[in-house]
Amino acid sequence: MTRIPVGGVEVDRCDGCGSLWFDALELDRVLATKGGAKAIDLKASGGTASPSPKTAHKCPVDHSDLIDMSDLRQAHIKSQCCTVCGGIQLDAGELTDLANFSLKERFAHLLNRMKD
Repeated sequence: MTRIPVGGVEVDRCDGCGSLWFDALELDRVLATKGGAKAIDLKASGGTASPSPKTAHKCPVDHSDLIDMSDLRQAHIKSQCCTVCGGIQLDAGELTDLANFSLKERFAHLLNRMKD
């Protein structure tokens, strides 16, 4: 893992697969930083990343099991989260996708909220 500074925090990026680890609340800070996602996401910056292994992951902070989660506004984005420390892992490319909440996705999210 390499520590990458962005938005006043240091995010961990896997040298092999390009996945990103965000300690609690770091993801919000990076998303609030203009150009932050593009600066550190290997697939967005034209870097190379190998697919991450689809095996059970452990939290790099406290070694507890990670659980799979979907973003509430963009359900196609899957992350792995630690229920103990609140950390979040995103695969290469997912941070950029998360940062780009398209008009189509906004409309779909609004329709889903109106159904509730």
